[in-house]
Amino acid sequence: MIIRRIFPAKDIVEIHEELRRIYGNNFVVIEINRVKEKSLPFLPFLAKEYTEVIIEIPDEEPIQKQRKPIKESSQKATPLGESSFKEALEKELLLKSLEELKKELATLKEALSKQKVKKINLTWDKGKPKLDKEDEKFLNQLGDEALNLFDLLLEKGVDEKLIVEILKHATGFDIENKIFDLKDQPLNALATAFEELFTFGRLENSEEQTIVSLIGPTGVGKTTTIAKIVSNLVLNHNKKVGVISLDTFRVGGTQRLENYLKVLEIPFRKADTKKAFDVALEDFSDKDFIFVDIAGRSIYDELSWKEVFNIFSSLEEEKLKILLTVSFTMSEDTILEIYNHLKRYKLDGWVFTKADETRKRGVILNVLAKTQMPLFYITNGQKVPHNLLVGSPINLAKVILE
Repeated sequence: MIIRRIFPAKDIVEIHEELRRIYGNNFVVIEINRVKEKSLPFLPFLAKEYTEVIIEIPDEEPIQKQRKPIKESSQKATPLGESSFKEALEKELLLKSLEELKKELATLKEALSKQKVKKINLTWDKGKPKLDKEDEKFLNQLGDEALNLFDLLLEKGVDEKLIVEILKHATGFDIENKIFDLKDQPLNALATAFEELFTFGRLENSEEQTIVSLIGPTGVGKTTTIAKIVSNLVLNHNKKVGVISLDTFRVGGTQRLENYLKVLEIPFRKADTKKAFDVALEDFSDKDFIFVDIAGRSIYDELSWKEVFNIFSSLEEEKLKILLTVSFTMSEDTILEIYNHLKRYKLDGWVFTKADETRKRGVILNVLAKTQMPLFYITNGQKVPHNLLVGSPINLAKVILE
């Protein structure tokens, strides 16, 4: 026999106890539903919630089967209705948990899918994609660490094509997972790639006398950088150094340099003519390094640049190192414009200053890749003799990842 009962909204366990008081243990719960009945249709907020329970009571068994000796079983029977009720409740809770889990998994899958698409959202250049299909295929096979590095380099301003080349040298193929991921920690993996892709210069390794001049636009910190490099050579490499200044008009900058050199007992000369310059060179004939400080000037001042390089014309090309000095704060286009305007003269390498004043440090990688000129030094602050990094794969990686 099927019976439908309505109870005021209450705990299901309480309802079960009430059913046991009414029907004993001889019933089975078939269905449980929550229903609302509106006693006042025009006042929906007064709607009440009820619990509908449908149970089944088995028909009475024959008298013969009911008359059993008491001693046949001494165990207490488990109420059939209580067991069925618990099973129905557990099943309902399990189904709800499974539905919630499915929703969470679907949400997570969608989020991961969007995240990966964002990581390899490539740009277009003049109506054409910057990367070819092979490069895109490679990016789609990158592991999480390599993708994170891709994002970081892109944020730093590195060109997408160059990032692909960097990652090809920084990653290895994981056969088990069928992905390309970093060979080592990001710092070491990046340094490994830089060693393959870029060139680096070291003044410290020079065995013969070397004449060094930092040239470039005004305001990039050439004079301060000379003081840092000279300090490094004297204090860390026991080199003998002399400094000549051709900047005879900017009194303040020259005076600061001269005062610092006095502390290190480094000889200093001023030269406003080629003859004075040649005399200073003779005075420093016993030095390992001679640094020439030149005032910054506009790259469009052709006459001024010709005068500078005319002073160097009598020097042996092997002994002269001209380092083009620019700032991290400059745009890539500006740096390349300076380089293209001065590359007609002898240029031997790069010095990049003021790394501490910008987050877009990836510009240096684009410039190194496009010019193929060695990196000699990086400065990352104003302190002398500190805040100087010699050009090396690991130091370049540190600057990019900071």
